[in-house]
Amino acid sequence: MRTGSFDVASGGLYGRDLLALPEPPTAIMAADDEIAVGGLAAARTFGVPVSERLRVVRFDDTPQAPWITPLHTTVHQHLDGTGRMAAQTVVAMSSDTAPPPATST
Repeated sequence: MRTGSFDVASGGLYGRDLLALPEPPTAIMAADDEIAVGGLAAARTFGVPVSERLRVVRFDDTPQAPWITPLHTTVHQHLDGTGRMAAQTVVAMSSDTAPPPATST
């Protein structure tokens, strides 16, 4: 596990660090698309074939995500719905009522 900034440079640093281990990972879970791009670049640098020897899973699914190659698993975050639910919860809690139930919309 590595922690730090959510950017391509950090993803590259984390990826190089992990792939240089004596027993490198067979999968990387990137906290966002930017980190995933850096991790993919590190895999190319190390000659690690993505999909064959390394799987990449990422969060966000930004509009640029379809340009990331090779294609890999992504977790789409519904930011509008999450923001709406957070605002409704704060309003409900400030009026001393129960927050609305969570939904997947």
